[in-house]
Amino acid sequence: MNVDEKNWEETINCLKTTHTISIRQICKELKASRTWVNKFIMPNIDSIYLNSNIRGGKSSSKGGANWVLLASIALGEDYLTDSIWCNEQEYRDLITSNIISCTKQTKKIPCELLVEEPLLYKRMYEELTEELEAMKLTIASDRSVANYIKMSQLMKKRGNLHVDMLNELGLEIMEAENISVTERGVVPKLDYKVKDYPPINKWVAPHDIKDYGDTEESIYRKFFSEGDIRVEIALKDYTGKDISKKIYYMADDKPLKAKYVEEYVLVSEKNYQAKYKKSLSK
Repeated sequence: MNVDEKNWEETINCLKTTHTISIRQICKELKASRTWVNKFIMPNIDSIYLNSNIRGGKSSSKGGANWVLLASIALGEDYLTDSIWCNEQEYRDLITSNIISCTKQTKKIPCELLVEEPLLYKRMYEELTEELEAMKLTIASDRSVANYIKMSQLMKKRGNLHVDMLNELGLEIMEAENISVTERGVVPKLDYKVKDYPPINKWVAPHDIKDYGDTEESIYRKFFSEGDIRVEIALKDYTGKDISKKIYYMADDKPLKAKYVEEYVLVSEKNYQAKYKKSLSK
């Protein structure tokens, strides 16, 4: 909808109630280019165009109202950041209704749930942490190889502390599971149902977090190690013939949170659901 004097009141009402997300915000949420959003999102949702009648930083020679400025005043905003505003509910429904797959491979289980005496585990872990902090101070003044070796040994000891304290379930899991990120390709993908999808701005696109020097495999291993959920969407352009697919990851919607110690064991989501969930939910 293009704005003019005839539909001004309707426009302001829409900007207050329904058309509350700009095309710029959509690009940011989906981690996508404006070209892609124009092709695969905009034809499928209703939008409002506010013409500023400014070209090249100057008012248009044809005149006309600056509807962006007028809308900003009417809405009590300093200045709207975009000329195109979309029906937010239509946009969010479009994305969630075009999810073609939702899968999960892994589950993080706090080590403290797998040991006989969680409080003893906590105390011993804290003692090793104190030793590590002391070693860092030592290394600050003495960077000898021996000190670095000792620090490495302390870190390994702390990371494996739970192994000698396992309860019955812990023994079962450590023997059958304790997955490594190098096994990403062989761990089964479980079809996963999410009751309430988190806001789209919480979804992560693999390309968006890739830094200089990162490999694609290192990015996917990170998602794998966190027990993240993989979501794939497929959207059509205005012709219905060209289809674009995008992959996003979201955090585990039902994480098992550590109470004492932030150390975890990684298991397959499939086995967690079938074998361990009931025991760990007690």
